[in-house]
Amino acid sequence: MPASAKSRSIKGDKTETSSREEPLDGTFVFANGDKYVGQYILTLDSTIQRHGTGEHILADGTVYRGTWKNDILSGHGKVEFCSGSFYKGELQGTHFSGRGTFNWANGSTLTATFEKSKACGNIQYTDVDGRQWLGESDGKMAKNLRLRLA
Repeated sequence: MPASAKSRSIKGDKTETSSREEPLDGTFVFANGDKYVGQYILTLDSTIQRHGTGEHILADGTVYRGTWKNDILSGHGKVEFCSGSFYKGELQGTHFSGRGTFNWANGSTLTATFEKSKACGNIQYTDVDGRQWLGESDGKMAKNLRLRLA
């Protein structure tokens, strides 16, 4: 979601007027209440793009932390939800994408490969009592769950 430099509050180095590979640091507050704190670049048309490390805090309190490239969250990062749950692993935009672990607020976890935020293939679920369950997921439901014996 590119933002116009003319309509955003920028803290940091304001002297840059062209796109560059080395990002600048700043804080931006969006009209919907979202906030971004981190690195950015200015494109040749003065559009601000998140680029480098940063965190985007949604108005509802959800926090996306990680590395941004041309305004898209990409690579390893963390998403923290208001419920206390969080995801840590590979991200592409706002989706869990690649290997990662989802941690529920109650202490249970799901480690899997994710595609568009859905667990696919082999999964490992750890319940609130610390028992590990192995199985598969087709992106909709877990199948063939079996208790892992120590």
